[in-house]
Amino acid sequence: MQKYPTALERDDNGTFLVTFPDFPDAVTYGDDEADALAHASEALTAAISARMDDGEDIPTPSSIESGQYAVTLPPLVAVKAAIYMEM
Repeated sequence: MQKYPTALERDDNGTFLVTFPDFPDAVTYGDDEADALAHASEALTAAISARMDDGEDIPTPSSIESGQYAVTLPPLVAVKAAIYMEM
């Protein structure tokens, strides 16, 4: 399974901002870390789906640095992305 690095940062309103080094256009948030990571999977799926719809490249996951989280693509999305990248 592909795992993409994800950064969580506490926002000034107490929520957690989620960003992806490999997908600058994908941003989400959550009320706490668990909620933020749940939303992270959804945001990553949406970003990859949008790139496939637009005929754009899907970046391979960069290395996960210290302090970052790893978000694993859902299996169906990972398979679709792999087929898309091979085409």
